[in-house]
Amino acid sequence: MCYYYRVPEWFLGFDVAFQFLIAIILFSMGAYAIRLFCNSHKCMTSLGYGFVSLGAAFLIEAVHKLSKLNSNVMELCQSVGVRVDLIGVFGFIVFASIGISLLTTACLKNKDKRLFWMLLALLLVPTFVNGMDLKLFYLISTIYLLFIAVTFLGHYLQSKSIRALTIAVAFVLFAVGWVEVLFSWSSPALYAVGHTSLLVGFLLILYNAYEIKRGK
Repeated sequence: MCYYYRVPEWFLGFDVAFQFLIAIILFSMGAYAIRLFCNSHKCMTSLGYGFVSLGAAFLIEAVHKLSKLNSNVMELCQSVGVRVDLIGVFGFIVFASIGISLLTTACLKNKDKRLFWMLLALLLVPTFVNGMDLKLFYLISTIYLLFIAVTFLGHYLQSKSIRALTIAVAFVLFAVGWVEVLFSWSSPALYAVGHTSLLVGFLLILYNAYEIKRGK
């Protein structure tokens, strides 16, 4: 199991708060999309479940890091033989992979479940074959995120829809946040910048959902 990020000391605790907040935003967006499109648009429903799965990934990561900040919890886990790091990283990778694969499938507007399973396998198999290598996971998933961003940018160029442009920018910020967390090993400050980028990206998507709800 390989770690490729370092948290700056001054950001300890804040990163947990960021991840809890991101999880709440993702759960809210996912629940809204599922409720709005559950009977009418299967691809958009997949988008909703993708956000929920990503929310679960960030929630697991937040709880994982929160437990590491609590020495009593860590001592209890060690006494019963529970490997907090293993469970936390495994849960994050699995749920984040499911979420990103669902978002990519929804973006392609493909209802064939085999596409989802193929995208998921392309993320999970190399990651786990290399011992839960987070570096590899971040690299592959960043390609997915950039593909989604480029797709929505194409929609914007065709329709001049501000919503499409907002989503494209949001996923670019998501991808930038992913990459900056990855390279935080050499510069821990990038970890904080990456989480800020992720939060801003998801807030843009949340704002877009709010505008849709208002009927604009």
